[in-house]
Amino acid sequence: RSDEENKKTIVSFNHRVETPGGQVLPAGKYVFKVLDPAANPNIIQILSEDEKHSYGTIMAIPKYRSRQSEKTVMTFSAKGTGGPKAIRTWFYPGSTRRGICVSGDAAEDC
Repeated sequence: RSDEENKKTIVSFNHRVETPGGQVLPAGKYVFKVLDPAANPNIIQILSEDEKHSYGTIMAIPKYRSRQSEKTVMTFSAKGTGGPKAIRTWFYPGSTRRGICVSGDAAEDC
């Protein structure tokens, strides 16, 4: 599910994932959303499903896709055998321009 203005998206992971900064989230449901779309659409919050606990705030890098999807698209990069996969990108449903690279320190990491 998602909300247009702040790109609020509820995602469900069936495995552990690593956020930028190295925090590992257990399998479960989480909210990804833009903190303040008017001020800076590249600041992303990761919250618990009920939005009462923050797992981090990320300065993301804009990323673009050649085609849109009707569903949320997230990509991951492997972190080694047995380790959690690291969140690499998050694309809001229906958009080719508001994809967000949430991994790495530079655009070439995405």
